Amino acid sequence: TRGRSLISKRILVWQEVQTKNAEWSHVRSYVGDGLCVEALCPQGVRTTRIKEGLFDKPCEVWRIPIGPQERLAFRDGLLLKAGNAYPWWTMPLFVSDAITTAVMKRPVFWFTRHFRIFNIQVCSELDMYANLKFTSYRLKDDRGREVPWRGCTPDYEHDLFNLSWNRAIQVYEKK
Repeated sequence: TRGRSLISKRILVWQEVQTKNAEWSHVRSYVGDGLCVEALCPQGVRTTRIKEGLFDKPCEVWRIPIGPQERLAFRDGLLLKAGNAYPWWTMPLFVSDAITTAVMKRPVFWFTRHFRIFNIQVCSELDMYANLKFTSYRLKDDRGREVPWRGCTPDYEHDLFNLSWNRAIQVYEKK
């Protein structure tokens, strides 16, 4: 989704440096039965109803190619994360990556991948982590390399979904 809050606008600015066309500032994962799991600052990881806050702002819904058993594993794993804290202390790492990207003139995710003390994820990292931990689905970058969960931003995950070899299918869009 793309929110209107101050934190959403800041996330878009940081991502703009890395993806050159940042549109998305938040990711939430649908786990079935009308429930989503999302990481929000400062609330932490929580469950929400799918319609809660989804259709009042621009959003896209993507489906990844996993079977019924993996969907259950994805659901159960993410539901166990509900109640965890939000890793607000990682924000300077994302800013450092954006600054380094501007200097290097290519996307850099070094700080978010190497300076983490805890395995607590922001929204898009939580989705990527769940895919890596609970399913066999792997997103690959434009060079065909598997993408780690650390440092994955909402806009970067969206860009990965658009790569044909990742086989993600867009099932809904609201501009």
